[in-house]
Amino acid sequence: MIRLATEHPTHPLASELRFTRIRGADRLRDIAREHPASLSAAALARIHPYIDDCCATVRLSLVTALFYAGSVESASWLEQLISHEHDATLLDRSPMVLNTARVAWGRCITQGDYFFPSVSQRILVISRNLDLISALQEVTDRVGAHLYQSHCATDLIGVSAQAQIVDRRCCDPADWEGFLDCLATFGEDDGVDATPLLLIDQTLSAPTSFAEVRLCKPPETVYFINEWCTEDIVRLVEKTLHGTLEQHGASR
Repeated sequence: MIRLATEHPTHPLASELRFTRIRGADRLRDIAREHPASLSAAALARIHPYIDDCCATVRLSLVTALFYAGSVESASWLEQLISHEHDATLLDRSPMVLNTARVAWGRCITQGDYFFPSVSQRILVISRNLDLISALQEVTDRVGAHLYQSHCATDLIGVSAQAQIVDRRCCDPADWEGFLDCLATFGEDDGVDATPLLLIDQTLSAPTSFAEVRLCKPPETVYFINEWCTEDIVRLVEKTLHGTLEQHGASR
């Protein structure tokens, strides 16, 4: 790398230029993570052409920024990057960039008109935890299931899934209340909803009674798990997809 910088100082991978781009991409990543609403449509439009940078470190930071703050317009740019990361003829391909871009694409594409793929199993997740969603993507890939990154608690009623993983801090309060109301109505008219529901609010502990959170579901179908307990969440999802989940309600 030192020789490259000496012989070709204007090359995009030359040290000074590369580190400047890395610092800038890292800054955008941090802004997107902490203040996603601050990246306007105009700002995203300026970022999109640079996500296919020749430096994998830059690409990773920019696609991570799009996971947190991207829009449906980001999806086509991410799809193009994913195609390039699959291209065996290109140098400096990165499995980490590929995986993160796929997760970011899954989050961005569902912000617009979305058509569900024809699969027999689906996992619904509402979360901004990139590491968790990446782990869930690996699980669903292995078994040929679909990971749906929802942005709205009303999907918990309208979208069929084998398991629902929800961080209520990511839900509009009115949408969450609407979900609870629908559960109550559903219970009166059609029986109980037995879909496993994993509530991953970071500071949540299991309530003394389910009436406290108005969840009209059998207690054994509701799990309270810290969002950073990735292995526990993945284990439950795997058991659900393999049809071996023993529903017993859990607190982690």
